[in-house]
Amino acid sequence: MKLINLTLASLLLATSAFAANMADDFNTIDANGDGVITPSEMATAQRESLDAQNDGIMNLLDKNGNGSVSNEEYMTFYGKLATGDKELEQVKQQFNNLDKDGSGDISANELGSFREGSLDRENTEFFQAVDTDKDGQISKKEYDAFVQGIKGLFDSAGSDYLK
Repeated sequence: MKLINLTLASLLLATSAFAANMADDFNTIDANGDGVITPSEMATAQRESLDAQNDGIMNLLDKNGNGSVSNEEYMTFYGKLATGDKELEQVKQQFNNLDKDGSGDISANELGSFREGSLDRENTEFFQAVDTDKDGQISKKEYDAFVQGIKGLFDSAGSDYLK
């Protein structure tokens, strides 16, 4: 098992909603309605989605509702995913990495800061994969091809999310 990360939790929270709505997302992401998605429009949409995912992750992990995730709460959730001592140590280390102020708790701000840091890389990777004509924009045609590719992955896995 690779290093467990918060992407797993966000995937668990967002996969069905993402898949069910992704064909309609182009127009939402294309904020100015010009028929193409720019990196700026994608980044804005991702930040809005990230905020909602962060809230969902905090709600999932913060069992006592105090607005932060304790080491115990974190380990209760992610420790169950570890399959051995090495993976368990990785989970413990990740908690320490997220707890920037060393308080023993992960705040919503610490979680958001961690996840925000990966957003620019993810945005760049997304554009490189989907912008097939490399013009710095994602056209409706390119986006539809991407959606069909993702739909094919879900279909081959036996999922009916996009049906």
